Formats: sequence, C-alpha cells, structure tokens
Amino acid sequence: MNQENNTTKTPAQAQLAQKARFSNVVAAYQLMAEFLRGAYEPKPHAVSFYNLFMKYNLGSVSVYLTKEEAALKACVVAPYQVSHGTLSPIEMSVQGNNLVSSLCLPQGFAITDA
Repeated sequence: MNQENNTTKTPAQAQLAQKARFSNVVAAYQLMAEFLRGAYEPKPHAVSFYNLFMKYNLGSVSVYLTKEEAALKACVVAPYQVSHGTLSPIEMSVQGNNLVSSLCLPQGFAITDA
C-alpha cells in the first residue's frame, strides 16, 4: 500500500489568492476593531465581531498583499462593509489626500499623529 504524504502538496492557486486577500481584511479589521463593536446586528452570542467582519468582507473585495506587505501589516483601504443591520450606514469619501467619513466626533476630541 503506497500512501502519499499530503504535507508536501503545493497550495492551489485559489488557496494562495484567498491567503493574499485574507491578510488585507485582517489588517483592516485590526485598524478598525475598536469602532466595530456593536456594528453588526443581529450578532449570535457565540460569534465575534471579527468573525462577522470576515464573513461580510473576505469574499467581497479583492485586494492582494505580498508576503512582505502582510508581514509589515500593510492595509489597503477598500470598500469594506463595516456595519450590518438597523444601524445607519457610514459613508466614506475621498477629499484630496484624506479619507473622510460621515461619523461625528465628540466636541473636544482631537486626532493627532501621536
């Protein structure tokens, strides 16, 4: 009986593409994680906001990072779905070199480079 060692198989092209897309979606989630709590309704008890973000975005946007870019935790801005359910949508637009959202910040809240 001749058994093949499956650990030496090279990944299929589709698997490599999925892995390349995965890196950018994870990096985008990590940048926005604090703002995504409560952004998806309804949320089953055993499912995390990370799982929901991945569910709604992994197959919807094709952004591919190289190994080097993924290792540096690079992130390409893409039209990800950052909420689901009865929440008002967050609108994003580009103004010059800036990415602008429809979110309103509390009075006195300052965004700095620090």
